Amino acid sequence: MTPSSQRATFYIAAREHHPAILYKLLLKIIDANPPHRVVVLCAHQEQDHDLTAQLWTLGRNTFLPHGNHEDGMPNYQPIWLTSSQETSRHPPNAKEHTPHVLVTYGDALPTTQDSQATFFQAHRHAYERFVLLIDHKNDGTDEAYLAQCQNAWGQQDTMKAYRHTGKAWHHIPITDKMTDKEHHATEQGDRP
Repeated sequence: MTPSSQRATFYIAAREHHPAILYKLLLKIIDANPPHRVVVLCAHQEQDHDLTAQLWTLGRNTFLPHGNHEDGMPNYQPIWLTSSQETSRHPPNAKEHTPHVLVTYGDALPTTQDSQATFFQAHRHAYERFVLLIDHKNDGTDEAYLAQCQNAWGQQDTMKAYRHTGKAWHHIPITDKMTDKEHHATEQGDRP
């Protein structure tokens, strides 16, 4: 996989919206053409276990086939939930030609620029796409955090970011410092 073919999308939202957002993201990813395999990296094993239970109850009409270490058989799971960075660095079926997507959930993405750079370098060989779900801090630090992520990612043109305001998604330009008024004038929509 060449770095230019890889992309990262950051979704910033209040923590209480994360399960529903993740569910929509996963639906979109596994319905892609061609089909994608997904590894969801959770911050810890308890979160992995809770998320497994939530994925059974979030979708009323659509089942998301998924599993974790308790279920076993990772090679047969279109969505694999793990809290192990070792497993996320070497995803199940990595030798297949199926595109792989890494989704970070909760606090699975490191917080410092150096640790983020190490994280991306350790995972780049196995994934075509990175989807990073981040907790909205509501204290004005989102843009600074995105700039830090951008430096760690190292490929500005293959990175996008969106903020959820409770009702709509707003595109956040990575390169420009924008005021709140300007944010509302940018792309809005029903992301993910």
